[in-house]
Amino acid sequence: MPMHLPDDARDAALDALVALPDAGSGTGSVELRTGSQPEPGGEATGTLLATFTLPATTFGAASGGTATANAIDATTGVDDGEIGWFRVLDSDGNICWDGAADDPGITFNTKVISTGVDVKITSWTVTLPDGSSS
Repeated sequence: MPMHLPDDARDAALDALVALPDAGSGTGSVELRTGSQPEPGGEATGTLLATFTLPATTFGAASGGTATANAIDATTGVDDGEIGWFRVLDSDGNICWDGAADDPGITFNTKVISTGVDVKITSWTVTLPDGSSS
């Protein structure tokens, strides 16, 4: 049987995860890249399309196993291409996690980035499942 987590345990675990970008000497960042995401913790692949600077507190407190990002300022594309994946980093460059551009928890104003054009994360949630099969 899989492990099942009650909401308070899920929320505590998720709060620890989404606090990772806030670690380090300043604010974290999100890189948008082309291609397929690498193995966990692997070297970044693909072309860097844009980098977001995250707010001092990236996510609000988790509730019911879901944490929602606070507002993130728009950034500008630095190259042309389609987002394949993203990498979340703390301010010291430590990898927090990677995600696919088609992850249903993150929405961009566009998946095709152009140099000099604004890019936005319009919504972003991270959900930790409770382990049940339903």
